[in-house]
Amino acid sequence: MAYTYGKYLWKIWNDTGDITEYRGVFHTVWKKQKDNSWKYVWD
Repeated sequence: MAYTYGKYLWKIWNDTGDITEYRGVFHTVWKKQKDNSWKYVWD
């Protein structure tokens, strides 16, 4: 098992050029598979 986390900033421009911003923190939990690849199990 492993995890990643950090801050994000998501910007959306509409047709008139106005910007909406969303900020937050993400957390993802990963599990190593039998073939040694990683798959997220919680986001």
